[in-house]
Amino acid sequence: MPKNDKSFELNTHEYHGGKLVLYQRSDHKNPRWQARIKIPQSTGYEIFSTKEKDLSNAKRIAEQKLFQLTAASATGQTLKKSIKIKPAITKYLDDYKTVAPSTKRYEDQKLVLETYFLPFFLQHEKKTQVGEINKSTFNNYLIWRASNYQRKKPTNSYLRKEVMGIRRFYNWCVDKDYVDELRKKIDLPKAEVNRRPHFTEDEYLSLTRFMKKWENEAIVKQKDGTEKKMPWWRDRFLLRRYILILANTGMRTSEARFLRWGDISDDVRNEDGKDTTYIYMKVSGKTGSREITCMNTDTIEKSLNELAELQVTDRGEDPKRNDYVFASQDGKPITSFKTALTKLLKNANLLTTLNGEKRTGYSFRHTYATFRLNNGVDLHDLAKNMGTSTQLLESTYYHAVARSRSKQLTQTRTERPYRADQTVNLRCLSFK
Repeated sequence: MPKNDKSFELNTHEYHGGKLVLYQRSDHKNPRWQARIKIPQSTGYEIFSTKEKDLSNAKRIAEQKLFQLTAASATGQTLKKSIKIKPAITKYLDDYKTVAPSTKRYEDQKLVLETYFLPFFLQHEKKTQVGEINKSTFNNYLIWRASNYQRKKPTNSYLRKEVMGIRRFYNWCVDKDYVDELRKKIDLPKAEVNRRPHFTEDEYLSLTRFMKKWENEAIVKQKDGTEKKMPWWRDRFLLRRYILILANTGMRTSEARFLRWGDISDDVRNEDGKDTTYIYMKVSGKTGSREITCMNTDTIEKSLNELAELQVTDRGEDPKRNDYVFASQDGKPITSFKTALTKLLKNANLLTTLNGEKRTGYSFRHTYATFRLNNGVDLHDLAKNMGTSTQLLESTYYHAVARSRSKQLTQTRTERPYRADQTVNLRCLSFK
């Protein structure tokens, strides 16, 4: 039936200069009065059933709706037909699943919307339509959410992530024409300025020494003088190189997980009359793709070559460019070093900071940032290399930023000893 075809309308009654039309449908056996409302300065009609058989009652209900819509239009409110929150969330999650950066990101979004966001508005605010939620009721949600949780109380930083996820959902609603615009601005909770758990220079030095000893303890000397590598040696070997690479690149743990041999390159430059070799790694994370310039070239070179040799031992041939750097014996990327790392740090008496904060794989990224800033690296350059913002670096690593600027003011710098042989021999550069 054509959109403007009104041949199915019976017993039509017009009110308020044609803005309100009541009619009965010819295709209904027991017709009730239907209403069609036209609002000035808006497109389309609002069509609904009054659910009344009596004309006077139907007129009263329809006029009430007319006046509501007219008032909403005058104050700039949306007139679009909204959608109930529950089906909107279901449709959104179906769409988001196809574009989410990772399964974890999708699961986090699903948890927030289905476990907290939806129940609150249905049970506490009695809001069923997406368009009914305003800034005031959402602020009530944030207050409620801060004291309603499954495992532990959410921090402001965690709530900020939740809010950004909910903003993403609302933007999707805008794209689907469920609301006119994101007019109910959702404020982000104030960010907490926390000094991230990292390692001091002495602690990191202690850890590197302990890791070497810890790895060697998994090699047992036999009675015949030969050495036997215990089953857990491989895990310790991988973890040690994983830590060294994280701490000297500042990459995220998720970026390291999917690092491939073909992502690694080098470049030789003549600087101040000396040839200097740099090692680069292409990574892809939550802020997109970027190329990292590695520090401590000697350490990175040795770690990568040792990882390559391990894979040759595993498979009897050189890895391919598309193979993962941190891989199990079957070539699949290591899922997580979390359990092994916790055990290592616990045995090294470095699991927590002096303030009682637990260190994780991300602590090496924070250590990298702190060390680089302490050595006077430009804030903007460091932010680019780490795939973050200068504002976040300034707020998160304010202690190191202050030190780096003090160094600039006093014009002091610590030069690394010159390496006579600047040639880097990375095996992976020849992988096919």
